[in-house]
Amino acid sequence: MIRRDGSRMVVGGPVTLANVATVLEEGRLQISEGVRVVDLSEVTELDSSLLAALLAWLRDARAKEHELSFTHVPEALQTIARLYGVVLPGVGTRRAVFVVDEEGVVRYRNVHALGLRFHTVEDLREALASLGEPAIG
Repeated sequence: MIRRDGSRMVVGGPVTLANVATVLEEGRLQISEGVRVVDLSEVTELDSSLLAALLAWLRDARAKEHELSFTHVPEALQTIARLYGVVLPGVGTRRAVFVVDEEGVVRYRNVHALGLRFHTVEDLREALASLGEPAIG
C-alpha cells in the first residue's frame, strides 16, 4: 500500500474504509521517519476515508512543525474535499469535524478556518447526543 522513496512516500492500490486504518498507521510511521511528500499517483480506488487520512497526516506533521505536501491528488479526491468544504482555493485546508452514520450519511458537519476554533470533547458529545441513540454499541 505504501512504499518509501527518500523523503517521499507513494500510496498505492485502494484506500477505502476497508483498509484506511492500516494505511493511516503506515503513513504515520513514514511521516515520523522523515517523509515530507505524499504521492497519490498509484491510488486505484478511494472514498472519503482517504481524505480523512490525508488530513490526519497533515495534522500530525504540523504538530511537529514539519512541512507535508501532496502530489498527484486524484480528481475524485479533490471533488470530495470540495464537497465536504475542507479546501479553500488559495488558502488551503480548513478544520472540519463530520459525523457519518452507518449508512454513510453525513449527520453533523462543522467546518471552520484552520486553527481558529477547536472542538472540545463536550462540543462533540452535544453534537452526538442531538442525533439520538447510536445504532451500534
